[in-house]
Amino acid sequence: MNDEFEEIPLGAGELPAPADETSNSKGELPPAARRALTELLSRGALTSTGRAAAYEAIRLNRARIEAILNDLNLELILDATTGIAAIRAAESPDGDEGAHPLLRKRPLSLYDTLLALVLRRHYRDRENAGDAKIVIDVTGIQAALGPFLPLTKSDALERKQLNGALDRFREWAIVAPVRGVDDQFEISPIIRIVINLEWLDQVLAEYEQMAAKLTAEPESGDE
Repeated sequence: MNDEFEEIPLGAGELPAPADETSNSKGELPPAARRALTELLSRGALTSTGRAAAYEAIRLNRARIEAILNDLNLELILDATTGIAAIRAAESPDGDEGAHPLLRKRPLSLYDTLLALVLRRHYRDRENAGDAKIVIDVTGIQAALGPFLPLTKSDALERKQLNGALDRFREWAIVAPVRGVDDQFEISPIIRIVINLEWLDQVLAEYEQMAAKLTAEPESGDE
């Protein structure tokens, strides 16, 4: 009796590649990558330290995810150095950038804007000092926000207001509480995408000038 098929010993030829998370016969995203993309669209950004599995799924399926986002007029930002995955609206022909309906617009209040600026400055300063993990405590945040109080029309930094802002920043994955330590927060590398360094110093200087002017106005009015 003759065999119909020639037996191929192991190692004599290529074996079929095992199923993995990078593709399937239909060219669709595997489940883990679909979940990761859904999370990325919902959150706007994630990190390899905070969401390791999702980040890895996006990294492994980068080309396919970029193609999907391109169809939605979105761009993928994947920074292997900092471990950041983020999305942003691609520039449209009419210049309407950032208007895609899948991107949740987050108009920041003045207080939130100031908080983002001081966090970004602290991140830059500590990164330049060689810190691998950038941490700031509530006292440091309050001290950094102090010079800008005239802009917020407040005489003192209310802890309730700061807590509310920090809760929003936690939701946006910009800060995370340090485990086991009260009132300390780790600043995520995501803030590097949120605020450009070239813009940071200019805006901070303008706000400082505005705050100084408001502080001086009552004195000049009493003369």
